[in-house]
Amino acid sequence: MVVIDIRRKEEWLDTGILNGAKTITVFTETGAMHPDFQREFVSVVPNSDTPFVLYCRSGRRSGILRDALMKNLGYPKAMHLSDGVLGWKKEGKALVTFTP
Repeated sequence: MVVIDIRRKEEWLDTGILNGAKTITVFTETGAMHPDFQREFVSVVPNSDTPFVLYCRSGRRSGILRDALMKNLGYPKAMHLSDGVLGWKKEGKALVTFTP
């Protein structure tokens, strides 16, 4: 199972990340698709049969992306943390320091 943190670098530095997560920025600060997203995504999710979990701060961005990947691009094994990093932390689960 591939775990992907879709937030931006400043968010990773602020809160840390889930242990073992791949860090791939999906949306820029203005909400546009990050130009490197597609290339980085296919490097960790090589085909549509690869199960993966997306997460962001609150679950909003990861939910939107998960839905788009499932419905528009045929990734049936896409999942997301519905409450994001905030929910993860609220449940007392550990994060690790992001090191660029």
